[in-house]
Amino acid sequence: MASINYPDETLALTCELAKILENPLPLAQVFFEKNLLPNLVEPLLKKGLERSPEAGIEWLQDAFESDAFCGVAMRVVLTTANLPPYLRVTAIRKAENFVGHIETYCLRNEVPEETLLELLQAESDRISVAAAVGEWNARRSRGARSAILVDWRSAILRSARAEDPNASDEHWIGEILKSDPALASDWLIQMLDSRSTFIMHKMRKIADKAISVLTQEQRLQVLNHVRELHGVNKLVSNLVGDDNRIYQELLSNSALSHTHLAPLEGHPKSSWINKAILALDAEYSIDEITQSTFLSSRSWSGPESEYWKPWREEFKELTHHTDHRIVAIGTRGTEFISERIEQCREQEKFERIHGR
Repeated sequence: MASINYPDETLALTCELAKILENPLPLAQVFFEKNLLPNLVEPLLKKGLERSPEAGIEWLQDAFESDAFCGVAMRVVLTTANLPPYLRVTAIRKAENFVGHIETYCLRNEVPEETLLELLQAESDRISVAAAVGEWNARRSRGARSAILVDWRSAILRSARAEDPNASDEHWIGEILKSDPALASDWLIQMLDSRSTFIMHKMRKIADKAISVLTQEQRLQVLNHVRELHGVNKLVSNLVGDDNRIYQELLSNSALSHTHLAPLEGHPKSSWINKAILALDAEYSIDEITQSTFLSSRSWSGPESEYWKPWREEFKELTHHTDHRIVAIGTRGTEFISERIEQCREQEKFERIHGR
């Protein structure tokens, strides 16, 4: 025999058989008993449900108990209208192991509206969010359907409770929030209120996208929900941005003192100077403000002494400022960076001679 197995037209064959067989369910049962590829059963089962609903429903109930055929049973139930509600309940319960499939079915507009509503209301956050993301991608230019809008928004907000979202949710939830500032504001508040100890990196990335579309008033509202959490400093820094009013509000809130200097992380130039003046007015010291610029972690390839040179030039620029306190920060920063550069050069010289 030639052993030619491409292209595989088996699925096309079962689709044709489903059309011409008066009752395709016995053939589907053979596939089931022989444990053949589950996707071959789907066209037979769908057509069988049309021609013999009771027998088809019985077949689905058996398939739900099979590890191999549970997925195809779930898909058929979730993409077929007018099936008994108890089948949808079972399918949604089983869907916990097929969350990516749920998003795909909704993206393709394969899920009837009644079933979609039940998916959005599912007990599982993962299922609910997957359905909401799929619906948004299916109707991106038009938004979610009005009949399900309330439940759709609730599902998106449920994603704020996730500790560590998957890569798909990290991307799409961020894109959804960027398209709706009011939803973005509510999501951020929900996310902050649901944290107990820390904010994972993926959640901070979603938060960054959400913050980027907020109005000043929305940022202030979110700021009122900030509390002491590991990873919250970067979020607070993004909330403040270059807005002096928001920074003043932050500095005036003693409950958020652990984040007061977070917006000063980074290079001391441009809008940084105005924020430094506000921090000085709030009685933070020259040294505290100088050191706050170095709070964040950093990466660098090459000699570390080269990394610090731009920092030294930026601090030198501050020594020409009209505010003597900024001049003092410039002087202190220049001294600190110069010392750091010398230490790096000594270490680099040692490594050139002796190796690491």
